[in-house]
Amino acid sequence: AQRVRERRRCAAKGEREREEWRAVMEEPSEKEAEERGREMVSKLMEGKLTLLRCVEQLGGELTSDSTLERTKGMLVLVRVLESVRTVLTKHEVGHILSFLCDRLKDWHTLRPTLTSLKVLLGGRLQRKRRADESEEEEEEEEEYRERQLKQEGEKTTSATTSGKRNRAAALLTPENVKLLATSFFSHVDVQSHSQPIRQLSFEIAELLLSDHLPVLLAFRGERAEGEEEDTVLDMLTNFIDGEKDPRCLLIGFKCIETAVKAFSGSNSGGREIVGKSVEGIADVLSCYFPLSFSPPPDMVKRVTRQDLLAALFDAYTSTPQLFPHVVQLLADRFPSPKSETKVDGLSLLQKCLKDFAEELRDDFQDDSLLEQVWELIRAQILHTDSNLLSVVGQLCCNLCQKALEALQSLANIFSDSTRMVDLVFEEDSVKETLLALSSKENCDTFSKSQNMMYCRALDMVSTVASSSIPAFEEILNRTYECILENISIQPVLLIHFVCG
Repeated sequence: AQRVRERRRCAAKGEREREEWRAVMEEPSEKEAEERGREMVSKLMEGKLTLLRCVEQLGGELTSDSTLERTKGMLVLVRVLESVRTVLTKHEVGHILSFLCDRLKDWHTLRPTLTSLKVLLGGRLQRKRRADESEEEEEEEEEYRERQLKQEGEKTTSATTSGKRNRAAALLTPENVKLLATSFFSHVDVQSHSQPIRQLSFEIAELLLSDHLPVLLAFRGERAEGEEEDTVLDMLTNFIDGEKDPRCLLIGFKCIETAVKAFSGSNSGGREIVGKSVEGIADVLSCYFPLSFSPPPDMVKRVTRQDLLAALFDAYTSTPQLFPHVVQLLADRFPSPKSETKVDGLSLLQKCLKDFAEELRDDFQDDSLLEQVWELIRAQILHTDSNLLSVVGQLCCNLCQKALEALQSLANIFSDSTRMVDLVFEEDSVKETLLALSSKENCDTFSKSQNMMYCRALDMVSTVASSSIPAFEEILNRTYECILENISIQPVLLIHFVCG
């Protein structure tokens, strides 16, 4: 009975806090914050008030026991910082940053605190939708403003935005950034909060990576006794783990890509750091493939499935050290009956093979890895379905086409050797096809499924042949006898092979 009463008391307290938060975020509070903020900004610009004095005036609200009062005070501070951030001094920025880092411990006011930090870092605040404005009208207005900016001069706009960001970045010293990173990663448990707070957290991480990368590369989180210190890679991985909102994921994937590439390109043991974190990164990213996408109803800026897929692939191809994990991921996912999963998987595989051709040439000295990749590709090319190919073997299947493109990228890696030629000619379907080409039996007697298999096998041979002159010469040496002797008997297959 006592436990029941305690749960009811906690539930009632939680409901009161939620009511206070809803009340403070209603339009009157926003308007009040705007008006008070405007008054303070006016005095600041006239020199009658300093930023630190503004914080002192808000002190009663900012330190109040009431969640409502603290949140109101923070909202006013957001409006002031948004208006005066370009004229702040380093001294003022240092003091206000210390204050905001301490406020990160107060989860009741976390949203306006994170918004203030985003402003200090030079981020642009999202325009609030008017009460009488529909989602479609908001999207149209946003598109119109973007078009206007382009018409006025994309270069000028970009330079202006970049200039504001650069000034905001210049005001923060390395010590400021380290303090912010320590407080931010220690006190903000991203996945425990609502979507707006999570998105703000990801945006702050993105701004830090964009403008203060050297400091973050050297930054290490607090560690428990006997454990290694967390790097920013570990912290970003924890940020993403469990995230479902596409807006947050899009930023999160980009942050992973940026951080991994930065560590990989650094000279102070960065590749070793990536190597230690790569398994955790692969585990988290694997949860998002295959990608299932449902846009939230309240999403203002549209994020498409293709946007997310491209960002996920960029994260996977941020380092060659992730490639073995990609191969294992696809081996686990390809048994799926969904062709979309296989097409996406082959696109990811092809991107890896193209982006890391030089690095993978050395990795493929391990025959087991090459055989795994070859098996993934050949299985999709030889996938038989009478509805996917016409009787003359023209590819009508996106899946098969993607598999052949991946095979082309794989063959290009071995363009200076006959290694891929050997693999192809060890394939049973290719052996059977060459026997068919050598036979005196007319191809009209072959079944439709046989013709399809022969055509796909020849597609593999011709794809590898097109990768390099040595490969072409070797394949020609192994096949020219059956081509010359049987061109009148097997015209369909032979034309397919030559044209392919």
